[in-house]
Amino acid sequence: YKGNYLYTPTYGALHDPFAEVHAYHHTDLISAWADAQWGIRQDRPIRVITNFPLTNAFYGDFDGDGVRDTSYGISDDGFNFAYDSDVVYHEYGHAIVRTVAGSMSMGADSIGVDWTSGAINEGTADVFAMVLNGDPLLAEYLGQSERWDTAIRDLEPDRVCPGNLQSQVHRSGQILGALGWNLIEAIGPEATAELWVGALASWSSATAWSDVGESLIAATAILRDAEVITDDEHDVARALIAQSGLVDCERIIDLSETPSSTQTLLNLGLSDDYERFAAGVQFSLTAPPEATALELEVLEFDGLADGTGWTIYVRAGQPVGHHATKIEGLGLATAQAEDFDLLVDGEGTGTIRLDEDSELALNPGEVYYFAMASRNLTRAHLDLDYATISIAGRSLIGQ
Repeated sequence: YKGNYLYTPTYGALHDPFAEVHAYHHTDLISAWADAQWGIRQDRPIRVITNFPLTNAFYGDFDGDGVRDTSYGISDDGFNFAYDSDVVYHEYGHAIVRTVAGSMSMGADSIGVDWTSGAINEGTADVFAMVLNGDPLLAEYLGQSERWDTAIRDLEPDRVCPGNLQSQVHRSGQILGALGWNLIEAIGPEATAELWVGALASWSSATAWSDVGESLIAATAILRDAEVITDDEHDVARALIAQSGLVDCERIIDLSETPSSTQTLLNLGLSDDYERFAAGVQFSLTAPPEATALELEVLEFDGLADGTGWTIYVRAGQPVGHHATKIEGLGLATAQAEDFDLLVDGEGTGTIRLDEDSELALNPGEVYYFAMASRNLTRAHLDLDYATISIAGRSLIGQ
């Protein structure tokens, strides 16, 4: 009652009434808040599942009864996700998103696999947690685990679109989380929540990053006209949204503006047509008229030990074209590169160089596009794993 529980924590135990009561209390708090503020409620009471061995928490049908739950596991080093109110608010935040905007997860298009919808979902859930708890650190309790540093996510540093897109929903979602925290500091948590839910009402699984920016801009005008925020707060909010890069954001990162980029590559452990799994962004690099070479350098790659290599596609003049499809039997969206000028396979660090003597000859003044994909080397069927790859690009003159 009012945060005073009749149970003491039993750290790491699978029988832990404190975790059950704690998760219930904060689920009740955020659900009552969403209902009182906007009339957002679930069709039926949501089931909260706690105290099982899994280093994760999630919103989904954990018990297989056809109804979505919120579930909170216990990490292998004994940290119970149900102890962290940020996590509870975040997971129920997904229920709010689904109620208002429908299912938002992932898709695929001509650029590659499109994680935008899922990243918007994750970023929005983080914003709800920050509104209710009033700080930019997500899950400080879990941050005590050796798996994380201080918190699962720190949303105080500014992030921009597309430069901070990373082909992974939680990492790319930090663009929205960082914007949300900036707005909380500038116009307050209540106005930020009104702004966010107002924009959320126009989102769907087809929402692009630029749609998010435009809907947030539109919502600021509505709040100003309703006198929820002042003219000055309206101007500050619009400036922060513009600063985030969302309004004009496409999933192509200009490597002349972003010194390096780290992307997450998903390996499904499949073969044949699905041996390669595309990333969620592409990169561009313009060869100045006086350039003698362009280089794309793979600075780091951590997938080889798990049977993952990489593929980089290059195309002059326009983005690498992909054919969007779904993996048979899984219903998982994927994209296969089909329009490109050069394909390079690698398994570690390395450099792709374009010059007058390369297989794809350099044309000074041309814009070159690079797309990447994971490449399954040895792993078994449906043995899913992740790798990260860091790249940088540069143009050379007289070298």
